[in-house]
Amino acid sequence: AGWATALARFGIAAQPVRTGCCGMAGLFGHETAQQRLSKEIFALSWAEATRYDWVLATGFSCRCQTARMTGRRPLHPVELIDRILT
Repeated sequence: AGWATALARFGIAAQPVRTGCCGMAGLFGHETAQQRLSKEIFALSWAEATRYDWVLATGFSCRCQTARMTGRRPLHPVELIDRILT
């Protein structure tokens, strides 16, 4: 819960959610031949985990895949902290 602890110092209550792979895995999710499987992998756990109004994700691929699948790009925790400070 490292990020939850760091965010709490800025008055942000964050609850980590366990997920599996988002389905992007580097170039895998971009390959035309893997599109169907990439979407299926996303649906296994990320679709449910990204249904909340505010979603944070530390992985670049995870943020990109979520934006691609949901139309909303999660923030990296540091981006949220930056928004608070500026």
